Amino acid sequence: MTPIELIIVESTAQAIRLDLDITIHWLLEDEARETSTQRVLFREQVFPVCHARLLPSAPLDDPMRIAALPLIHKGAGEDANAGTEWSWSTWFARLGLNAPPPVGLRYANMATAIGAALQGSGVVC
Repeated sequence: MTPIELIIVESTAQAIRLDLDITIHWLLEDEARETSTQRVLFREQVFPVCHARLLPSAPLDDPMRIAALPLIHKGAGEDANAGTEWSWSTWFARLGLNAPPPVGLRYANMATAIGAALQGSGVVC
């Protein structure tokens, strides 16, 4: 059996320089398409997560209760994430909340944002 080497790269340019046999990319849903050289492996499901101590004792069946929790944002700014699954603006629109999401902690990458949520700093989607 031929050994498989896994290399994690941070950019398409880096992948091209390394002359890799296979690459796996995350794409926005409207960018993902099946062609002769690429296949959709799976569709992600995004949902808000937080530490249990942030959850109120009553169910979060009212969207305003979610809006009242400390929110953690991902990326350079809400405008850059418009329409994406991890954008609080997208979630607020889906929940029927007309106000913009409150400003909160913002992290450049999802791993750090999820880590902060799991430590109890807020809710991230």
